[in-house]
Amino acid sequence: MAEQSSSAGEYRFFLDLFIVHPTLVPDQITRSLRMEPDVTHCVGAPRRTPKGTPLSGTYATTRWRRSTEYVVEDPGFAAELSCLIDALVPHKAFFSELKANGGTASIIIQFMDGFLADELSSVMLARLLELDLSLGIECYAGLPKSRTAQRVMEKTTYVRFGSKAAVRTGGGDFCSTPDSRPAAAQRQPTQWANNGRVRLTRTYR
Repeated sequence: MAEQSSSAGEYRFFLDLFIVHPTLVPDQITRSLRMEPDVTHCVGAPRRTPKGTPLSGTYATTRWRRSTEYVVEDPGFAAELSCLIDALVPHKAFFSELKANGGTASIIIQFMDGFLADELSSVMLARLLELDLSLGIECYAGLPKSRTAQRVMEKTTYVRFGSKAAVRTGGGDFCSTPDSRPAAAQRQPTQWANNGRVRLTRTYR
């Protein structure tokens, strides 16, 4: 994927589906979801650096990650997140079985550069819960996307946003409210692309 910086009036972020499982191989996950991943590690496979240099040991779990880039004119992401949840609803049984067998599935919001803020409603959070999906947040301002995917596959700690006190203690929730943005009714949400490498743009009227 070619790197592209946000220009004036554009805001860039990624929505990823990230799956970890102790025994499934990546091809099994791909067939079940009928979605192609961008990055995979297979349980038991030799560990390697992003450039392919061998490392000691093998991967303890399978990791499967699919990423879609969005470029929007308004600094919000909830509409796109809602579309992604809609696309995953038909796979509810898969996610339930995944969790029952020791796996995890997360939707991860990646903030790459610029300012982004939005509010996730209780309804949207409840829909994530119904699908047995966790919500992760990552911030890699100024770091090329090609490096972020490999980092996250190796480490699943997410950046936490909020007050300095909240970040230090790791407790409580956070809510970010934009100062100025179009009303929710004005949004023209996109559908989550079948190919995770597509660059999508949201426009407003």
